[in-house]
Amino acid sequence: MGEFRAKSPSPGTSACSVLPANNLQPDPQLIPCENLRSSEIDPPTLLSSPTPQHLLLATDSSALHIYDLRSSSIATKPSQTHSPHGDYISSLTPLPASQTSTSGLPRQFLTTGGATIAVVDLRKGVVLESDDWDEELLCSTLVGSKAVVGGERGVLRIWETGRWEEPPQKFHIGQEGIEAICAVPDTLKAGRGGDKVLCGIGDGAIGVVRLAKGKTKVIAELSHDQIDAPASLGFVGADGADGEGRMVSSGGRVIKVWEEIAERDGTVEEGQEEQSSEDSEPEAEEDSSDEEEKQRKRRKKRRKNQSTDKLGDHGVMAFKGMD
Repeated sequence: MGEFRAKSPSPGTSACSVLPANNLQPDPQLIPCENLRSSEIDPPTLLSSPTPQHLLLATDSSALHIYDLRSSSIATKPSQTHSPHGDYISSLTPLPASQTSTSGLPRQFLTTGGATIAVVDLRKGVVLESDDWDEELLCSTLVGSKAVVGGERGVLRIWETGRWEEPPQKFHIGQEGIEAICAVPDTLKAGRGGDKVLCGIGDGAIGVVRLAKGKTKVIAELSHDQIDAPASLGFVGADGADGEGRMVSSGGRVIKVWEEIAERDGTVEEGQEEQSSEDSEPEAEEDSSDEEEKQRKRRKKRRKNQSTDKLGDHGVMAFKGMD
C-alpha cells in the first residue's frame, strides 16, 4: 500500500473560466465553475499561481485546472484539466525545479486528496499517483528537499523529492488530525528555521516538529485555540535581510500573530539600554547602592510583566472582535 505508480495524462475538458488580470473591472463578472460531469456549480477549493505564466485551480469535484495566462482563451477554458484524486484536492505544493531548469520556476507539484498523493507536471499532467494510504491526507509542504504530508490520524509522512518509490519516513504526532502544515523559513535568525515544520492539530494545538532521519520529534507545542484547529499557518516578514519573521495562525474565529518569547521579554535589548545609560552617568555615581540595584531590577521585572499582559502567552497579539 502507498506505493507510487506512473500514470498517463488524461485529456482535459473545459470546466471553468477565470478573468485575465489585465481585464479587471470595478464590478467584474463572476464566471461560475462547472462540474466535469454535469452543469452543476463546482466550487473552487484551492488557487495557486506557481509561475508568472500559470494559474492552478482545484475544485470540489477533484478537478485540477491549469490555465496558461499567456493564452487568449483563458476566459473560456483552461489549457489542461486533470483529476489526480478521487476526492477534492486538499493541498497543492510546488516541488523544487529540476537541475536542468533554466527559469528556476517549479514545473511539478505535489497534491493530496482523499487518501492518496500525486505528482502533477505543468506540461505532462499527472505523472505519479500513489495507492491508498488508508488515511485521509489533509495538507503538505516542502522543507528543503523533503516533502512533508499530514494526515487525519496525526501522522506525518516525509519523502525525499524525486525518490517517491521509497517508503516515506513516518512520525506520529498524536491522535488528532494534522489540519494545516507550514515550513519554518530557513531565513529566520539564529538558525531557528530550515529543518522544522509547524503542524496545526485538530485539538487547537500547534506542534513545532524538527525533522531529522530517525530523530524527528516535537520540540514545542503552542495553543491556537481551545476548540478550533488552525486552518492556516504561515510566516510574514521572514524574507527580509534582518531575518525577522512572525508566525500567523488562523482558524475558527481567531487570528493570532506570534513572536519569539525571548524577543518579547526584551532581555538583551533592555540590558543594552541599561548599559548605555550607566556609561553616560558621571563616574562619581558608578558605585550605586544595593537599594538602587534592587529598584532597577524591580523596574525591569515590571516591564516584562507589562509586556506579558499586553501580548499574552508566547507573545500573541490579539485582534479586537476576532474572539
